[in-house]
Amino acid sequence: MVTYFLSKEDVRAYLSDFLSRLERIDPIPTTWCPVTSSGKYLLKELIPLVAKHHPELAKKITVVPVGIDSKTNAVKFEIDSPEQIANKSVLLFDSAMHTGRTMARCVNEAIKLGASNITTYSLVMKIGSYFIPTFWGVIIDDVDRIYFLLSKIPNGRLDSGPELNKDGTKRKIPSVFIRRLCEEHIKVPQVKSGVNSLDRVTWGDRHFDMQAGDHKECTYVLQTVSEIVGYMSLHFSDQTCLFVTEIAVDVSQAKKGYGAILMRFADTLARQSNCSWVRLNAIENKIPYYRGFGYEITPGREKISLDDEVYWPMQHKIACLPFKLD
Repeated sequence: MVTYFLSKEDVRAYLSDFLSRLERIDPIPTTWCPVTSSGKYLLKELIPLVAKHHPELAKKITVVPVGIDSKTNAVKFEIDSPEQIANKSVLLFDSAMHTGRTMARCVNEAIKLGASNITTYSLVMKIGSYFIPTFWGVIIDDVDRIYFLLSKIPNGRLDSGPELNKDGTKRKIPSVFIRRLCEEHIKVPQVKSGVNSLDRVTWGDRHFDMQAGDHKECTYVLQTVSEIVGYMSLHFSDQTCLFVTEIAVDVSQAKKGYGAILMRFADTLARQSNCSWVRLNAIENKIPYYRGFGYEITPGREKISLDDEVYWPMQHKIACLPFKLD
């Protein structure tokens, strides 16, 4: 796997090249449709370039954002009436194209709405994409990843977050590592989280589920040199979502940043796997904790009761390409 980093200057150079090629399209598309939030990032970079180098085109452009329903994958053009797309020359653009399925759905919907011409662009395209846009900037291998529009390198490393505590003192980084649960862990003492539904499940149960479960559950343990201090169980519920089934830290190890390390690991794993979401069921008294990591109650989902425990489905949107970190 190769990781690429494009500077802002690189991105602007690719977009400037795109605009010069776009002017050769006949007719030049004037209804510009950024696809989801990642397309809107490109729009922010494109607008000043168009205004500076293509002022006549800038006067003609109408922006119509395109959204994708996270549950149904349905495409929705943000329009008041079909006339905003019908008989128009449309440009669909996104920042990164993995399989091309999203762009293909956008094209199909634009056709249904009566677009007279459709041009497509992706700054980054993976080589295995079955949909090839009209224009693109960079082609990368299917297992590669690329970052751009960054103000700093994304922190996907194994620590517990910011360098400084709230009082300004330097945060100490725990000396720990993560391992996949394996047979040698089965006889190791259990982590006691204080949550009954978690504490009654043994390492042996979890190891068996990893070996025999249909949904490819995987448990990772967080260790020091002498003991397991926490763990996380997860699986990919579909190509877009990493689901955290369990996350726990031993009650004797509370407030040492171990939970934050596991939460960061889940985000990094989801991002590297091209997921859009991390989801979990949060025990009721931990909802504020998860909100601190950007989780919100999943819309349309009801609370879940398990014995004397109450859980709420929560979800966290992964910062997909491009990232914008301040």
